[in-house]
Amino acid sequence: MKRIWRSISGSLAIVLALTSLGMTGLGRHAFAEAEPASYEEIYISDLDWTSVKHGKVKTQKDQIAAASLTGQKMKMEGVTYDKGLGSHADSKITYQINGDYNRLTSVIGIDDEALTNSKLPTSVVFAVYGDGDKLYESPHFTAKPYIRPLKINVDVSGIHELSLEVTGYAAGSNPQTTSYADWADTKLINGDPEDQTAESVASSIRSIAPPEKGQTLLRLPYVPDGFTVAIAASDREDIIPKDAQIFPVSTDATVTLVLAVTKLADGTTAETVPLQVLVPGVQPAESANKTALESELANAQAYYDNAVEGTDPGQYPSGSKEELGQAIAKAKAVYADDAASQYAVNQAAAELHESVLSFLAKAIVGEGKRLESVSLTSDHASLNLDGLAHLRLSGQLSDGSDADLKHAYVKYSLSNPNVLASVQPTESGAEVRAGTKLNSAGTATVTATVTLGGVTRTAEVPITVQFAVDQPFQHAYHQTLTMKMFMAENNGTVRMTFEQALATVKKMDSLTRGIPKIIYLVGWQFDGHDTGYPALDVVNPKLKREQDERAEDSLKWLMDEAFKYNTTISLHINMLDASSESPLWDTYLTKDVIARENDGSLRKYVWGYPISYTREWEEGLTIQRIDKLLELLPIQRAGTIHIDAFHQNIPKLEAGFISPYHKITSQQEAETQKKIIRYFRDKGVDVTAEFDKLSR
Repeated sequence: MKRIWRSISGSLAIVLALTSLGMTGLGRHAFAEAEPASYEEIYISDLDWTSVKHGKVKTQKDQIAAASLTGQKMKMEGVTYDKGLGSHADSKITYQINGDYNRLTSVIGIDDEALTNSKLPTSVVFAVYGDGDKLYESPHFTAKPYIRPLKINVDVSGIHELSLEVTGYAAGSNPQTTSYADWADTKLINGDPEDQTAESVASSIRSIAPPEKGQTLLRLPYVPDGFTVAIAASDREDIIPKDAQIFPVSTDATVTLVLAVTKLADGTTAETVPLQVLVPGVQPAESANKTALESELANAQAYYDNAVEGTDPGQYPSGSKEELGQAIAKAKAVYADDAASQYAVNQAAAELHESVLSFLAKAIVGEGKRLESVSLTSDHASLNLDGLAHLRLSGQLSDGSDADLKHAYVKYSLSNPNVLASVQPTESGAEVRAGTKLNSAGTATVTATVTLGGVTRTAEVPITVQFAVDQPFQHAYHQTLTMKMFMAENNGTVRMTFEQALATVKKMDSLTRGIPKIIYLVGWQFDGHDTGYPALDVVNPKLKREQDERAEDSLKWLMDEAFKYNTTISLHINMLDASSESPLWDTYLTKDVIARENDGSLRKYVWGYPISYTREWEEGLTIQRIDKLLELLPIQRAGTIHIDAFHQNIPKLEAGFISPYHKITSQQEAETQKKIIRYFRDKGVDVTAEFDKLSR
């Protein structure tokens, strides 16, 4: 059999450096001299198995288990794996390796396909056998509670016959049900990893797996333990910047990247050859955003209702209102059309805007004063990310007196919505909010178009946005060990009480020599992890100390005591989910805050019923539940909180809306999420979150 030794590639490589040293830039690269490599590895899916016993679904190479080759890649926790074995319980895959290898490495776990079964029955165990002896057996991987994928490294020195087995243990009469189990990124290794150099690893990387349509983070090639990989250069940073995010493009685009591989042991760095990545174009699947059209309709209707036809100054010639009414009716038809494209909606808004300007221009102007000029000024010439500027709009009449703009038609526009994210009219002018994106730094112009008495004038003001936070963070996160601590499962099982948590905090502080730490408690509330939401003011009574009357007293005690050990204790919360068992369920149902499908039925996903952030904010419920939490516990002293699953699109459901029934787009929900973050920040509490691009 001919061996084809391949580079380590095709798996997500995200390196979290949780140290007190901060982040190290690429700077100047030190290149290691080429050395003879005594280290080799091969993907097991590139080898032929000696025999295979298929489970309920056929084992496949480099895809999930399936009756035939479908090309559907293995995926665990949203991470796609290009190489490995997709299997299903009960299965056994056997190879003759003839003592040629000393290690087997793999990422094992339940494929995301298993999570499509709403009952979540999956339970499997992985095992590795060598010459008939069990070399490794995994814990039980279950879908509920969900057990995350696990990276394994098994000694196979001297082994001739190697077998990989998966056994199903689902409850009931069918223990193999929905048991999709992945041996992802599985490799056989010959040699000592210490013999690898930065240059040898970099030279082995010859390609980057292309992202899927809609993917928002590039999966960099996998590198061995003891090495890191990062993007050193990109010829299209507007599409793939150096942090590996992917910004959507409407048509396919090719980006050329150079990667830098660093060996942590000696700090040497080497670069790959230029690698091309094809980013597929994405056509938005969501319904058209009609916010601008809705605003234009409201303005047009107000002018129509207030206008009077006649011959006096300020009135309109006969027939003028009929023309405007026809334009309004045409725009309303587009607004009511659920199938209208974004182009059609934008066109309708633009045409209605022009119709209003045309209508206002017909106003009868009397002798004497008319609008001569307008002026737009800002209280800030420069903003940081998400910063706020207040604009003042004023006008002058032809006789030099100030114009009363209360009855003027005013329209604001932005030259670059990435730099300046929004503009909202106020009584005296407008409020402008800076963008929050990687490409938000720059200068943009706000333009005010003012029509009064049939005369139209414009004014503009430039505002520069700096790539810096608008408010300082409460913690130096780049120099803080940040983690979660699991207290109780969603089935009520207690993993750790508040007293046990403090004992763990003490041990960790001793091990980490007193460096700053932040711990977010998971399952601190109600009956355990992700239970009782949207309520945030019920502490899990199973976790309290015997001497305390209330669980919240025990949690306050833990938060206070932890400071003595250089540790900030705060909470892992969820702002999206609602449970029918929550004390707030009836309120949220009555206030029409729970997400609904187009037919009005409640929308549901694997973790419960999602909430529309915007509907909750409009009803004042968001601030109510945040305030109750801050009153209950000293979160402001902790200065930080972690919002889990802060989605704008519900995983595994059609993107575009959290609540299709309410027609509030994902982008509108994102703007409300910003309000939530700002509210916490204004209270002195930083907000951290999970990976911010997946379904977000």
